[in-house]
Amino acid sequence: MNLTGWLLLLGLLCSASLYAEEANCLLWEVPGERNTVYLLGSIHMMRAEDYPLDQCVERAYQKTDQLVVELNILAIDPLVMFQKMQQLSLLPDGTVLSNQLSDETARQLAKLKNLPAGYQRMRPWYLALTLALQKLATLGYRADLGVDYYLLNKAQGIKPIISLESLDQQLAVLAGDSAEQQDLSLRLTLEQLPDIAGDLEQMSLAWHQGDAEAIYRLMEQPKQLYPALAAPFERQVIERNYGMADKIITMLKEKDDYLVVIGGGHLGGEQGIISLLEKQGLILTQQPKLGRTMLY
Repeated sequence: MNLTGWLLLLGLLCSASLYAEEANCLLWEVPGERNTVYLLGSIHMMRAEDYPLDQCVERAYQKTDQLVVELNILAIDPLVMFQKMQQLSLLPDGTVLSNQLSDETARQLAKLKNLPAGYQRMRPWYLALTLALQKLATLGYRADLGVDYYLLNKAQGIKPIISLESLDQQLAVLAGDSAEQQDLSLRLTLEQLPDIAGDLEQMSLAWHQGDAEAIYRLMEQPKQLYPALAAPFERQVIERNYGMADKIITMLKEKDDYLVVIGGGHLGGEQGIISLLEKQGLILTQQPKLGRTMLY
């Protein structure tokens, strides 16, 4: 970022209160037996205007010894990821997508213009993901601006980085639905594409306000619209909550302090990570906003 001298000086002199908002961060402090874990809810895609992040995030990063994320994408060989993705995302040779879809989903897909090249070879889950990412990109949302990605780059080579899940586990989350569930997920994506900007605005607002319950409600909307998607939600969100909560509880018995960064949708709800930790008798304190500075 190129700044003139006076702008640099202004950035250094700006106090946190200048940018403070009357809301909490999506960040909790969890005291352990000999250490502290900070639990931060992430949005995996954000916009340039979402930066700089509030200083509560920066402070938690500076106070901790290790960074914990769902998956350290920077430590994965891109070729390995490409090969695994190709195996899971493409239909078998001689098979085309249009012959795999229900009549209703096929009708919805036929309405869409500018379909991605090679879409007939894609499995429904992968086409749904591709369409959503393409639309989000036009709105300025980028994966390399996600909160977890930002912190990964900040910590790389400086702090130990721990993954809560493996690449295979994450890919299984994406590709593990039945053919019927994938069809329904694609249909829902096609139905929601016109309103995706509003949905992301709601998600972003909830994140900036530190509202874990609002994020969870947005995350569970698909299963409310299509009850058949309740089982994938259970597998993709709830079951993973229990596994990640167990690992956080283990960290609370260590000496090092940890910053744990997890998708914001995993924190809220009766079976969200916050609730699961509280049921273990742990005290979680949500952290207030400290304000943004002009430099990051």
